Amino acid sequence: MINFMLWTKKEGAVAFARVVPVILLMITFFSACSSLSHKLDRQAWNEYRAKFITLSGRVIDTGQCGVSHSEGQGFAMLLAVAHNDKTTFLQLWEWTQAHLQIRQDRLFAWRWNPADHPPVKDTNNASDGDILIAWALFRAADKWRLKKLRKSANEIVLAIKNNLIYQSSVGPVLLPGINGFQDAKGVDINLSYWIYPAFIEFDKQQPDVLWRELINSGLSLLEKARFGRWQLPPDWLRLESNMVLSDKYPPRFSFDAVRIPLYLSWGGLNDSAILKPFLSFWDVQKTKNYLPAWTNLNDDDVAQYAISPGAYKVFELMRHTINEEHIVDDQGKLKLDVKDEDYYSNSLSLLARLAAVDAKLP
Repeated sequence: MINFMLWTKKEGAVAFARVVPVILLMITFFSACSSLSHKLDRQAWNEYRAKFITLSGRVIDTGQCGVSHSEGQGFAMLLAVAHNDKTTFLQLWEWTQAHLQIRQDRLFAWRWNPADHPPVKDTNNASDGDILIAWALFRAADKWRLKKLRKSANEIVLAIKNNLIYQSSVGPVLLPGINGFQDAKGVDINLSYWIYPAFIEFDKQQPDVLWRELINSGLSLLEKARFGRWQLPPDWLRLESNMVLSDKYPPRFSFDAVRIPLYLSWGGLNDSAILKPFLSFWDVQKTKNYLPAWTNLNDDDVAQYAISPGAYKVFELMRHTINEEHIVDDQGKLKLDVKDEDYYSNSLSLLARLAAVDAKLP
C-alpha cells in the first residue's frame, strides 16, 4: 500500500524529501510493466477495435450518437500501446492530430461530431483527454522508440502545465478545460480527471514538483469532498471558500466519478480510507441484488438500474487491490463473464484489465 504525504507550504521541504523516493519507486515499478502486453486479452482488444475504431483512427462513442472525444482517443491509444498494436496506434494518433489538435496551444478540442458542420463546433479542450493522449504518447515512445511521439507528448504536457492549473486552498488543481470552469468566486472541477498513473509518468518524463502536488491535492480533495449517505465524491465539485456540489451539473456520483477508483488503483494509491466510500456504496447490492449506476448526493436516491459491466470491473479491481480477492485469472483477465455492449463500458473493461496487469495483480 502506498500513501502520499499531503503537501503543505509549511511542510513543503520535508514533504518533498519524503515523497521523492516514493515517486521514484513507482516510476521504476511502472517502467518494469512495459513488457506485460502478452498477458492482456488480445481477442477483447480486436473486438474493441472492430466495434469502435474506424480505419482512419476515429473512436466512435456508440452511446452518444457516434461522436468522438479526446478522452476516447486517449483511451484507445493507451490500449493500442498495451496490446502492441503499432498500426492502430498510429492511425489513432494521426486522426487525433488532424481533427482534434486544432488549437494553437497543442491541446485538443474535446468533441468531434460527424453530424455537425463543421464537426468541431466547440474548440474548448478537456483536460482528461489531453492527459490520456500525452500519457499514451510517452508509453508508445518508450515501447517503439519513436522520438517524434515523445516530442509531441512533451509539448502537450507543457501546455497542460501552462494552461490547466488553478491554485486552490488545497494546492494546484486541474481545470477541466481552459474555458468555462472558473469565475471570481471559485472553480468547478472533476475529480475523475486526476489520472494518477499519468502524473507519475509525467514526473518521470518532465520532473516537476507540480505532479506530486497534483497527486496530493487529489487525495486531499477525496478525503474532504464527501457527500450523502455514503460520503462519496461527486462527478462535479465546486471549490469556493468551501467545497460544495456544483449547481451546473446533476448532484451525483455516477458515470464520471466511477473512474476515480480506477485511477487510484492503477496508480497504486490504495488507501482504504479513501476507497472505503466506493465500497460502501456498492455494498447496497446485498439488499438490492445489483450495483446501482449512480446515487443522488442530495437525497441518497439511487439508480433503478445497474452499473455497466465495465464499471463493475472497476469495482472488482478496487476490491482486489484492497482485499486481495482473486478476480484475475492466469491470463490476466478480470473474472466477469458479462457481455459489454457500448463504447464506454468496453473502454472501462479493457482499462481495468490493463490496470490489473500494470499493477501485477495475482
